[in-house]
Amino acid sequence: MGEEPARRPWLRAPGNDRTADVSQRGGSAAWGTVAVLTVVAATLSAVNPGLLLIVPFALLVLALPPRRPVLMIAAVVLAALLMTGVRSGTGWYFERGWALLAAGWFVLAVALLPGVGFIVRGLVAVTGAAVTSVPFLWLNRGAFSQLETALGGRLRDAAAQAAAVWQNLSNRAASGSAANGSAGIVDTVNRAADLQVLLFPALLALATLAALAVAWWAYRRWSLQDREPLRPFREFAFPNDLVWLLIVGIALIVVPASDAVDRAGANVLTFMVALYALRGAAVLLVIGGAPGPLGMFMGLLALLFLYPLVMAATVLVGLTDTWIDIRAKRASSEPR
Repeated sequence: MGEEPARRPWLRAPGNDRTADVSQRGGSAAWGTVAVLTVVAATLSAVNPGLLLIVPFALLVLALPPRRPVLMIAAVVLAALLMTGVRSGTGWYFERGWALLAAGWFVLAVALLPGVGFIVRGLVAVTGAAVTSVPFLWLNRGAFSQLETALGGRLRDAAAQAAAVWQNLSNRAASGSAANGSAGIVDTVNRAADLQVLLFPALLALATLAALAVAWWAYRRWSLQDREPLRPFREFAFPNDLVWLLIVGIALIVVPASDAVDRAGANVLTFMVALYALRGAAVLLVIGGAPGPLGMFMGLLALLFLYPLVMAATVLVGLTDTWIDIRAKRASSEPR
């Protein structure tokens, strides 16, 4: 199922080959992509998203050439401001340790894997950080439960604040139907917070991957002076062999086991489903072309009201692209 690098040009990123990481489009699209990635990192992360964004960028500008003094000083100052502060338990240590692990693994992947693109390096960094953090949490008994309690409390507090704001807004309506609808929305927010606590490892991995993409973009844009450091979204892909990780996640859920195994399977499945949904969306973008304002509006409505169907469709397209290289076949069939 693996593809040769020649058929997947977006997986190649030689250190001195600017075309491997630079899009031919204008800069406005790149800034939009960076903004979306930043929002994703801030939304999904249960830890301080600033750490996920700044610490990898600081390590990149410090460890990799060209070393620009002004950029290095600015990155170090920002990282130091974020890393310091009042120590407040397991969550405080974890979010800083996780940011350092992810950043260190990413810099290592960049240095040791010059022939691949960002997505492979990012996945290596997230996997390395996860594998490295497990022994620390396992050896320190009770650390994971303390971490879950700390992050869960933070997420539930945020959900309670959002629910309170919505409740205050809805109380201004006099009708009973509005009050009933408000209670339903508050209950939905609370259930979403509980789900986010259950899936915080997968959501943290996705947020870290998005943050690493922003840090990589900033490093290449400001340090290497690349105009478009990231490949266009329509070329998003990852190694096809990762489909086995999706299968493992399904197996962990289906096979009767402990709650811990079921939770591990749910997190693996969530992470892979998100990646395949993005891959499917990239394929559909190639097939249908870039949507205009009306198309984007209709797509947003479909996503809001038909979320399960849209998600299932994009995941199915992404899985199909694993065995049938839809974009390559479409490119080969186009008239030259």
